[in-house]
Amino acid sequence: MQYPDPVKSWKKQSVVDVSIAMIVLFLPLLSFLHLWIAEDAIAFQILGFEIAHGFGDNQVFIWFILLHVSSFIFVLLILFFSKGLWRYLLLVPICYFIAYPIWTFQEESTYFSDLLFSRTGILLILLVCFFVLIVDYFIKTKLVDQDIQLTFEAGCKELFESWNSRYNSQIRKTLQHKSHFSPREYLHRIYYYSNLAERMEGVHVSAGTSKKRKPGRFADVVLGGLLLILMILLFTHHWIPQNETSSMVFGLRVGSFGFYDSSTFLFYASNKLVLCALGLIWFATCRYWWRWAILSPVLFYFYQFWEVFQSAKEIDGSGNLNVLPLALLTVIVVAVLWKLIRSISITRDYRQFLKHELDKNLEQFSREETRKQLKQIQVHNPEVL
Repeated sequence: MQYPDPVKSWKKQSVVDVSIAMIVLFLPLLSFLHLWIAEDAIAFQILGFEIAHGFGDNQVFIWFILLHVSSFIFVLLILFFSKGLWRYLLLVPICYFIAYPIWTFQEESTYFSDLLFSRTGILLILLVCFFVLIVDYFIKTKLVDQDIQLTFEAGCKELFESWNSRYNSQIRKTLQHKSHFSPREYLHRIYYYSNLAERMEGVHVSAGTSKKRKPGRFADVVLGGLLLILMILLFTHHWIPQNETSSMVFGLRVGSFGFYDSSTFLFYASNKLVLCALGLIWFATCRYWWRWAILSPVLFYFYQFWEVFQSAKEIDGSGNLNVLPLALLTVIVVAVLWKLIRSISITRDYRQFLKHELDKNLEQFSREETRKQLKQIQVHNPEVL
């Protein structure tokens, strides 16, 4: 189908949406790539360069990097695909998660705060914020400027009755055999299908995300307050002494739970808890049809948070297979929704195409009728011309 400018294809938008959903679905698996790294080396080699790190072995080093990179991408996606002023507070954890991998390469820095509050760290934060806001603007105006929403009723009709699939099949056959119809018959057919598409319910769309309803001021305040609490929790492990098996945190005594010290335990546990909470906030506020994909990382982060209180010999390891069936269930849900969205989006494309085709053929048919009438006038009344 050829679309008149500036008409955009809804099918292409649905492909963009499902690509985003796939990234969200499989993002938690990124940190498990460390299991492919050998444990018997204490210096990581890549492209002929040797990286000396202070971790126990290469596997722990790669796990630490991937843990923060995947967390950075996850929070980044929340900011990009959320609405409201509250989301700009996410710039804090975004800078936090991307700064940790960079800190590991700072040989002169002993503590993470040495980087964060240095001249280099401040410049890094400014650059990250600038880059994120530029990309956010591009995504809002170019990548997801068309919003596809599937109603429950339309989804059931397409799932059990295949309304749009059958309609699309009929349209496709008509367009393929266009030469078999007379101009008048073809015009009648596309007029009929165009009216049918107008009456078919399915996808509720908006031309731009700016027209989509945004959270009110009260929601911004509530969500902003929750984020501030999560940010405090995220930095808590920096405020307690290191090398202690237990510490007082907000009036509560926190142990090490098998970690080196209570600070290390809080570092890992707070990261997982914050990511899980952010995922739930995102799921509750997200209005895109692929929002169910968010449950996949939430399930993994919740299980990993729960795992730190158990007598597990390893974290972020094979134990996560326990939650894999539930994660696969979200993949199936998103796949089914994608099938429905794809059919309905093609119907929306045909609706736009038929409207353009109808206008073009009406104009052509009108010119032909006018020529016929002029010829008849010339034959019967040559003196008129």
